[in-house]
Amino acid sequence: MGLWKSLRGAVQIEITGADISRSLRRLNEAGVILEKITVCGNLRISACIAKKDYPRLVQILTPFGDEIRETKRIGIYWKLHSLQHRPVLMTGLFLYFVFFMFLSTRVLFVTVKGNEQVPARYILEQAKGYGLSFGTSNREVRSEKIKNGLLEKIPQLQWVGVNISGCVAEISVEEHPGQENISNPGYPVSHIVAKTDGVILSCTVREGNALCTVGQAVRKGQILVSGYTDCGLTIQAGRSDGDIYGQTIQSIQALVPEKAETRVATQREYQVYTLIVGSHQYTWGDTQIWQSDPADSVKTVQRYRLTLPGGFALPVTLEKATYTFYKTEEAVTANQWDISKYAQNYLKNQMIAGEILEIQEDFSQEGGVLILHGKYRCKEMIGLEVPADLPGQETLPQRE
Repeated sequence: MGLWKSLRGAVQIEITGADISRSLRRLNEAGVILEKITVCGNLRISACIAKKDYPRLVQILTPFGDEIRETKRIGIYWKLHSLQHRPVLMTGLFLYFVFFMFLSTRVLFVTVKGNEQVPARYILEQAKGYGLSFGTSNREVRSEKIKNGLLEKIPQLQWVGVNISGCVAEISVEEHPGQENISNPGYPVSHIVAKTDGVILSCTVREGNALCTVGQAVRKGQILVSGYTDCGLTIQAGRSDGDIYGQTIQSIQALVPEKAETRVATQREYQVYTLIVGSHQYTWGDTQIWQSDPADSVKTVQRYRLTLPGGFALPVTLEKATYTFYKTEEAVTANQWDISKYAQNYLKNQMIAGEILEIQEDFSQEGGVLILHGKYRCKEMIGLEVPADLPGQETLPQRE
């Protein structure tokens, strides 16, 4: 039984009469619909009828001597109807439902997850300025606005996400790598070494003993700033701090197929809704759609659960399933400009800081594959802070 029929209510009845077939014809001529008809004998049948049609059925068949007996009441309507004789309970349930339906649309709790160096209270204060605080309507929360605002106000954050579940809002953050070591290093003595081969363009040393000069060629792993300084009778040990920029040459080879089969969405899209109350499910919509072309469709399910303050979830869930149908087409995966842009973005992501100064790229085709051969002259920060080796241990290689 569908949800709508269950809300209207139905009655399971037994009809006993001398001529059952004639009784059915009378009902059919009057427009009374019977469902799930079961023959129980020569003079008796069992059937299901809508609540609104039941009085008409009695009025039509009783004058001809037919006996109608009600055996079962079916549907949500009758369960709600039985509560009419308990007005206090009905009033309490109504107020309870309205109260918590209102609260479930408001943010009552805000939590912060993933922070280590930035205090949660500071993040909450900044988020309040962008519309996320106690009592805010869920619909008024703009996740993208909060994300961009927090990243601008708190430079220590690398990523921010805002998720709302019921009346609980969770701010998930990720801090920049190395933030913990900068504020509270796990080692007392450190060197700055070259992370790649290059030629020094600028050298700014704030702490430590500089071992490189501008114009000097260095190799990967060479110590550029030492944490040990010779003071004559003593050697001073400490952390190195500085910015070392150098010119580097990077080479990249990328292989991308020229064409590939891709899935393209069509105009066919259907929704199926399911109301889950405890162990009961009521489904409506295009309930038969998944029986056709199942391999050509993608099912996306969204669930909305009734949640009370404190994160307590009631066993009432509305599930929306969207079936989107696709077709397969052969398409060009990428052109030379796309591959070049991808290679340059990849190179920039590998840098601590810097830019690409000169680009030399060649493209070739072989066996349906587009090949990029790229050489890039870059200006980037090549100094990388590492812990200094203890006396007696193997040290990093020095330039001969």
